[in-house]
Amino acid sequence: MRVRLLENGAMAFIPGALILDNKERIECNGEDGTILIDKEVVYKLGDVLEIVLTEVNQENRSLVGKPTQVFADLVSETQTSTEQPAEGAENNEPQA
Repeated sequence: MRVRLLENGAMAFIPGALILDNKERIECNGEDGTILIDKEVVYKLGDVLEIVLTEVNQENRSLVGKPTQVFADLVSETQTSTEQPAEGAENNEPQA
């Protein structure tokens, strides 16, 4: 994704891997100008977002950044079913 910095008008690049590590969850659509995570539009052309510069290359005059917004890991159904407390576990009183 290419972005323009509001502070000075410079152009920066944000690679998809710096938006989200899991390639299966992210979809970049250049025709629509959108970035989808889990089939939901999170960024679209013209959006204002906060970024942090991760790389400044003076030789090429290029800037690389990443959004400050962090996307939660996708919780699988098997994790949620195994993490639920057993019946009666919420009562911490000893049984006699």
